[in-house]
Amino acid sequence: MQFQADMLQSNINRSEIPEASALGVALVAGLSTGIWKNTDDLTALRTGGEIIKAKMDAGKTEELYRGWKNAVQKAF
Repeated sequence: MQFQADMLQSNINRSEIPEASALGVALVAGLSTGIWKNTDDLTALRTGGEIIKAKMDAGKTEELYRGWKNAVQKAF
């Protein structure tokens, strides 16, 4: 996840819940049925987890992304 945070140049909130995908489905269902009014209500439910912060230099990130795009282009 550190690499993802670096490439996105953004923080990632890693959930403490192993089945975070199932939780996400439940939360969206709660939004659609009116259990929660908006995503701010969902944010208040977060109780912990690790926040992974971007550490890689933006220039290095761009270099790696260009390399990845080049490799994908060659695959076609």
